[in-house]
Amino acid sequence: MGLRYEWQNHLGDHRDVAPRLGIAYGPGAQGNKPPKTVLRAGIGVFYERISESLALDALRRDGIHQQQFVVDSPDFYPLVPTAAQLAASQQPQAIRELYAGNRAPQLAQTALAAERQLPKNIVATITYLHTHGAHELRSRNTNAPLPGSGLLPYGGVSALYLYESSGRFNQDQLIGSVTARVNAKLTFNGSYTLNNARSDTDGAGTFPADSYNLGPEYGRAAFSIRNRVQFNGSWSTRWGLRVSPFLTAASGRPFNITIGRDINGDTLFTDRPAIATDLTRPSVVRTAYGAFDLSPLPGQTILPRNFAVGPGQISCNLRLSKTITLSKPENGKPKEDPKELVFSVNARNFLNHPNMATPVGNLSSSLFGESVALAGGGGIVGVRRIDLQVRFNF
Repeated sequence: MGLRYEWQNHLGDHRDVAPRLGIAYGPGAQGNKPPKTVLRAGIGVFYERISESLALDALRRDGIHQQQFVVDSPDFYPLVPTAAQLAASQQPQAIRELYAGNRAPQLAQTALAAERQLPKNIVATITYLHTHGAHELRSRNTNAPLPGSGLLPYGGVSALYLYESSGRFNQDQLIGSVTARVNAKLTFNGSYTLNNARSDTDGAGTFPADSYNLGPEYGRAAFSIRNRVQFNGSWSTRWGLRVSPFLTAASGRPFNITIGRDINGDTLFTDRPAIATDLTRPSVVRTAYGAFDLSPLPGQTILPRNFAVGPGQISCNLRLSKTITLSKPENGKPKEDPKELVFSVNARNFLNHPNMATPVGNLSSSLFGESVALAGGGGIVGVRRIDLQVRFNF
């Protein structure tokens, strides 16, 4: 049981109280004999901090502190003109604001787990996690043209990009894992995660397709990687050589499909196509992900956010190490802090499997549906990398 209170400036609400409760029950426990089965449950509230970079961005891009000028065929070099002299060349300012009523993103998490002790020092665990996120960060153009009239609510200002905490997400995960300490020379751990996550934002920089209609934004989250498998271990072989593999495999990451044009005048290119119903229209594009209409008609179903899924990822990493003890034993026993020389080879993606990044989702691009970069992060690397290391411990 615990209680945590968090406080941060630049927020309009400071009621960030985070209670947490966890219980464990071991049926069949007797005296000092630990139970073979343990059931666990927990619930808690957690808060994420709003990065100070958002406040600094809003301060810098408030339309005053930082301005942009574009001068065609300048003839004043080497003199540097003043801001007043450049006034005629000033560009429309896209202003950034941090909503004064923002709240810290809140996560409410529930966990249920069952742990079973098996023979040979093997422990199997299955865990269910449900997470609900509220007050998640996203961005919106509050000066987008009003539907119907096309008028700008705040007049001639080009765009007012607002950081606001109005997003949400829900995530369910089922995790199965096995940990084994077979003996002093061999240990390993493996896990499988089944994941489903839905949200209406993927972070502070996420803009909706329509700033006045946020409902359709709720869909598959960018971090909703359906399946993930991990395995790692450590094996001490002959001659003191230690082998440590780390294997990762994961399903593809969802990504957004967009038209590539600003069809509602909000200065953003987040507009999504409609699901094509009349394949004879010239605005229909057929792709491997389906047929889409780039000029949606009233009443047509707009494509959900993060509709497509990128390529899966797999990476096999391997570490080989050899430790040489330089200190002599004292009274026939090893020293508590011996001097050691450690030689190691670290091979990441040693099979050199090409892990491709999320494909291009812009339907106006000739590269739509193609990956133009290599993936990285989460134990995944794009190409093989081998590091040689020598470390001296004393």
